[in-house]
Amino acid sequence: MTIPAELESVSSQDGDGSVAEGLHRVVIFPASGAGIGLVNRQLLPEESGAQIICGSATGSLWTLPTPVKGMQFEFIYTIAATSNEHKVITNSITTEFMLGSIISASATVAEGMDVFTADGTANHVSISMNGTTTGGEVGTRLYFCALSTTQWLVKGVNQGSGGAVTDPFDAS
Repeated sequence: MTIPAELESVSSQDGDGSVAEGLHRVVIFPASGAGIGLVNRQLLPEESGAQIICGSATGSLWTLPTPVKGMQFEFIYTIAATSNEHKVITNSITTEFMLGSIISASATVAEGMDVFTADGTANHVSISMNGTTTGGEVGTRLYFCALSTTQWLVKGVNQGSGGAVTDPFDAS
């Protein structure tokens, strides 16, 4: 197998084999479970590419770093917030915004699903999930990628419950 010149092999093999062999990523897994308080954490630029496992019933507040084009983070929620909220917010709510869409579905069978979009303006600087109608339940998965020094692309699947799902995007 010949690896195209535009791809860089990350394996220890010479030419043949997977171009992703040995690939790894940082997993940020703060303490979780009963009795754990609100997780409040500023992500660092050098943590770009990390997968963040959110497992605190008392909620979480994750602040994205100042975006640098190509920087990315993935959030996976393993416990619904029962107090406070699960929230992801830009570092500067006056100059950094979210752009993209999230599919939100309710675990309550009759309530269905909806798609919510962020337009890259000051109206969309955070995602706030209350553990019920705005989502953040077990199985929620959000992906952020910096498109520029002012915009984060967001996409994901957001699991809600307790009624019709509502927009998790927020202006603060």
